[in-house]
Amino acid sequence: YRRVTETLLPGLRALVLELIAKRREELSEEEDNMVAADLLGVLLSSKVLSDEDILAVLFDVVIAGSDTTASTITAALFLLYQPQQKQLLESILDEVHGADLTTIESINDVRASLPVLS
Repeated sequence: YRRVTETLLPGLRALVLELIAKRREELSEEEDNMVAADLLGVLLSSKVLSDEDILAVLFDVVIAGSDTTASTITAALFLLYQPQQKQLLESILDEVHGADLTTIESINDVRASLPVLS
């Protein structure tokens, strides 16, 4: 944790601030000031957000996405570890063992045969 907060985050902040400044410069040099079709372009088009504000929004998006993924995986593993789920998991594995999973159609057939995943 300490290494991340003392080493990685300051370097990442500096990199993102550099990218924000570079994109802001590119936008100011363009004659028609077209907004790029991405989050950074939209944030830069707002005249009220500072580079620090934009940095905070970008970090929130990245951290929220990684936290959500980590939380979902943790919850799924916790549920799969529960004894009452063991029989269900074993039956699903038995059902798909040896199944043809080489085409989208065959994967959809397997999925349809599993009521839990329908």
